[in-house]
Parts: sequence; structure tokens; C-alpha cells
Amino acid sequence: MKKMRITGFSLLAIIGWMATQAGADVLTGFLAGGNDTNTTTVIWNNLGGPVTATAAGVGNPTIDSVQNSLSQSGASGTIRMDVTSLDDVTTPFNPTNWTGGGSAGIIHTTTSGWGVNDSSGNGNMAAGEALILQFDFSDLTLGNINDDVVWTGADLAVNGAEIWKLDGGSGSLISSGTNIWSGNLVISDGDTFALVNGKTTAMRMKSLTVDVIPEPATLGLVTFFGAGILVIRRRLRR
Repeated sequence: MKKMRITGFSLLAIIGWMATQAGADVLTGFLAGGNDTNTTTVIWNNLGGPVTATAAGVGNPTIDSVQNSLSQSGASGTIRMDVTSLDDVTTPFNPTNWTGGGSAGIIHTTTSGWGVNDSSGNGNMAAGEALILQFDFSDLTLGNINDDVVWTGADLAVNGAEIWKLDGGSGSLISSGTNIWSGNLVISDGDTFALVNGKTTAMRMKSLTVDVIPEPATLGLVTFFGAGILVIRRRLRR
């Protein structure tokens, strides 16, 4: 009877698989154009993978693509993101105190991404305009109580792009000065964000990436457990 020999390298590979399971960040593109709308809800479906995404409602914008599956399997239901546009016709939106911004603008959709359109604009997000994103997990069931939904990246077209989070009635700056943002921002049900143009150049929401991963403490336990197995194995070989 043949015995399977697990080397330190292969064991580490197994640990890595345990930590991430199958899949990766789910990349969603907003480059398909479609119909303009005042508000819409982006819905990520089939969370067991491969994940798909749609915009809710008849005649709403279309979504370019969704790639990959979530890192942590076992999630079911949907992840929802309500999208609202704020224009600068009456007063500019101020993310610092989360005031201003008019509701006459619409989400402007082209193959360059989603922007904000008003009577004086061309559909690009100008300074003082914003796309407001609010996450809704009311229909989401995670496979593990310790899993987190994370926002891992965004392509916002210009280096002056800013991401703000609504926190207790005021805005907290998450990212500024870059068009390609990447991170590991844990988001909860009801969390609200603003995509804001910090410069005068054209800005649009081109893509977002989201994922479901184990919380850091869980990953630490997995790594610790794996390291312990390696130590025990080495001692047994002596």
C-alpha cells in the first residue's frame, strides 16, 4: 500500500488553499453603457460561483462583466449595492460633512463607465458631484460567522479620485489621489460610500472588486495551525 508523503512545501500549499479556498476577488465592470437612471441597485448573485451581477429594474444600466468567484465559499443569497447620483447644480456635494449635492442628476452610463449627468455636464463626475454607494446585506448569508465582506479595489479613471465613507454623520476619507485603488476594506450592512472627483478632469466608475474572506483572526489561526503541524512533523523526523 502506497503512502502519501506530504512535504513542507506541499503542506504550506494546502494551508494556503485552506485560507483562501477557490476563487479570488470578484471584478465587476461598468463599461457596457445602457440606459441612464436616477438610482439603481447592483445585485451580485450566485455567490457560490461563478458570481454574476445585474442592475435592478427594467431599463436600468447594463453591467459589463463579472469575473471569478468569491475566495470564501459557502456564501448564499445576494450582495446588493444601491447607487445614487448627486449633481452640483444647486450646491456642490461636500463629503467632509456629507452635505450639499442635488438630486436632479442621473447616473450616466457609457462604455467609459458610470458618471453623473446634469443639465450643464457631459456625464463625467465633476468636482462637487458624486456617486453614492450603499451596501445592503439583508439577503446575504455567509458560510461562516467569522467571514467578512471586503471591498478590495476600484478603477475610477482619474488620479484625483476620492473615496469617502459616511461615519456618524460626517465623511471619513478612505483614499485620494489615485485612479486605481486597492485595499482590504471590511464593509458592513448599511455602510455608505461616496465616489468624489477631487480634480477637474473626467472621472467615472469603471470597475469595483468585492470579496468574502475569513476575518484576520481566522486566517491567523489557520496559519498558526499549519505552522504547528510543520514543527511537529520536523520533531517526529528527528
